[in-house]
Amino acid sequence: MTEIATLKNFYLAEAYHQKYFEKNPEQAYCQTIIRPKLKAFQREHPEG
Repeated sequence: MTEIATLKNFYLAEAYHQKYFEKNPEQAYCQTIIRPKLKAFQREHPEG
């Protein structure tokens, strides 16, 4: 079950985490996890 709740705390990620996929597109994690998810999202939402 998913719960929708008010955000209590938010912490920015460290700078080296920002734009990780853009900076490391050939990393195994990016190739096997992120790229397929992005492609699926783009197929489902071609407008944006």
